[in-house]
Amino acid sequence: MITPFCFSKSPARILVVTMRYLGDTLLITPLLNSLKTAYPQAQIDVLLYQNTATMLEGNPAVANLITTVAKPGWQEHKKLFKQIFRRYDLAVCTQTGDKPTLYSFLAAPVRIGFVPPKPQTGWFKRYLYKQWLEFDTQKTHTVLELLKLCQLLAIAPIYQLTPPQVVNASFKVSDFVTSNDYVVLHPMPQWRYKQWTAEGWAAIANYCQQQGLQVVLSGSSLSKETEYLSALQTALPENTLNLAGKLSLAELAQVISKAKLFIGVDTGITHLA
Repeated sequence: MITPFCFSKSPARILVVTMRYLGDTLLITPLLNSLKTAYPQAQIDVLLYQNTATMLEGNPAVANLITTVAKPGWQEHKKLFKQIFRRYDLAVCTQTGDKPTLYSFLAAPVRIGFVPPKPQTGWFKRYLYKQWLEFDTQKTHTVLELLKLCQLLAIAPIYQLTPPQVVNASFKVSDFVTSNDYVVLHPMPQWRYKQWTAEGWAAIANYCQQQGLQVVLSGSSLSKETEYLSALQTALPENTLNLAGKLSLAELAQVISKAKLFIGVDTGITHLA
């Protein structure tokens, strides 16, 4: 039975630690919404990787994004430690890894989070938390697993995902996509083993064109991605629109939200769709 931690007064500053990939970063937003609803006056900051911070752009539950690189050196660690050391009343760690656990330990006197189950390596990390849960990687969806942390604080879970929000008030989808009937294709995954064939994408794109849908390609500004999509575009319908590298993540979310259909590989953008 879980005994939740009870504050004598509501925490004023909360740090959520989430060193995750892009799509998984989106999946922490219900937890952020839960914390903000329970502690509406609290400043909630998120510590995450630089290359995933755009997923939380404009998030109304978040006050500040504190970013770091995947493999920080001593100088990066020194800078980060100064930013977070005992600056928070509560640290919420969404992972069992060594670095997220360390950052949480440094950030606040009250810490809750996930730990590996016994007898796995790192099971001792439970002694670094006021309250903890063993992480279930097999049977529970990530959103539901993260929301279990609400039990440790006796707060109500909020199941709503929050996509990145456009902060540029002048942005209009119609400035980029003039058709009202379009399909967004996202062919490029982060990991090559998840990539589908160019022939398959061409067949899908031409079928969509036959159904009266304009084809819109999405992708990042990475050279390997823009080069792949430029080559792929030669096999697609002539009026295919390639938006790779031209939109922020929040702007792309707006484009996807107005599409008739989205088709993508297993990657962060598909989580967003």
